[in-house]
Amino acid sequence: MFRAFCLAAFAMLCTGFFLSETRAAPYHAGLVRLVVEEDLEKAPVVIWYPTGIPEVSWQAGPFEITASRGVAVAKGRFPVLLLSHGHLGGPLSHRDFAAYLARQGYIVVAPTHLGDAAGHPIARQDQILVRRPRQAIAALDAAFKDDRFAAHANRARIGMIGYSAGGYTALMLAGAKPILRLRRPIARRMAALTPAPAGRSKTSGPGYQRRLPVGRRRLIPIP
Repeated sequence: MFRAFCLAAFAMLCTGFFLSETRAAPYHAGLVRLVVEEDLEKAPVVIWYPTGIPEVSWQAGPFEITASRGVAVAKGRFPVLLLSHGHLGGPLSHRDFAAYLARQGYIVVAPTHLGDAAGHPIARQDQILVRRPRQAIAALDAAFKDDRFAAHANRARIGMIGYSAGGYTALMLAGAKPILRLRRPIARRMAALTPAPAGRSKTSGPGYQRRLPVGRRRLIPIP
């Protein structure tokens, strides 16, 4: 079922399902932050959602956020979209897009992919590949369990959007299967095209791990 909803979300993006910016949005954007625990680490989850309360912009570090914090969710039930960031990104990487979707009537759940997120220790690539889908599901479960969204999230309408490594995450949850034997040859070819950080080898060490093209895997669907 989740696979079908992920593919449906991809189809909506490709066909221009989302409303044009020239049309008035039916809602304003609200935002809350949750925390999910993973292996004794705390992973922030940011949720954008429809609200009837006018937006108040605020600053989160270098980012301007156009969504009101902690306001009430609009009346009704809304489809849910997971939004997975790319390699070394974060839950605010696609903040403007997430706010736009919230104004159109979507609850948008953006996890932090620990091990592959800016500002956090970087994990080995094999760990990242395994952890990303689990982290997305954990964020979705946290949103469903939160009292603010339990009555408003339509669990029969779930989709996912991912960029770069987030695209890998979406494909995995939609039923794809990675061919892991291709991982190292691809990584070596990509690393050969990437300048090594000062004082680090291009073929070993932590600098090499950080440059692995996490989202660029050849994937095949599970029958």
